[in-house]
Amino acid sequence: MPWPFLNVEPRKYRFRFLNSAVSRSFALYFVKSTATNVKLPFQVIASDAGLLERPVQVSSIYVANAERYEIVFDFTSFAGQNIDIRNIAEVNGIGAEEEYENTDKVMRFVVSGTPVTDTSTVPTALRAVPFPTATTNAINHHFRFHRTNSEWRINGVGFEDAEHRVLANVPRGTVEIWELENSSGGWTHPIHG
Repeated sequence: MPWPFLNVEPRKYRFRFLNSAVSRSFALYFVKSTATNVKLPFQVIASDAGLLERPVQVSSIYVANAERYEIVFDFTSFAGQNIDIRNIAEVNGIGAEEEYENTDKVMRFVVSGTPVTDTSTVPTALRAVPFPTATTNAINHHFRFHRTNSEWRINGVGFEDAEHRVLANVPRGTVEIWELENSSGGWTHPIHG
């Protein structure tokens, strides 16, 4: 639905973002509808891999195709106002998609003027992630992403090449450093691991 709105109370809300666009990336941020040049802070609490170790306060978030994020936005101090989610034009130079008249508009929150009591807090620790430690700083794999004959290729290998399309076989429990190179001439696309 283009330019939807949601009635909310002046309290914290947890939102899940999923970019289900065919090719467009987004750079999303919150603003008061009366002051669209001042980005409002919010907390990112989860990504594709689930909860983060701790909340991260940001003022914008980049969301590529099929990416997911969970955030907490606090409407407490905006009673009786409208808060908009906007999209940064051309995703700050990352996106290659054509911009249209209202590509910068995403949605509006109409915040009730009736006060509510919100004693909720976002925990400072969300989960422990047992990341293994890298044993070296050397690059284990270099992946060159490029387009040939309107097809995406990685190190010259296309998806249809079933014999060669597994480009890395990482032993379970090890850490590798991968270098990703975009040689596509301006095309952007998320990398799914």
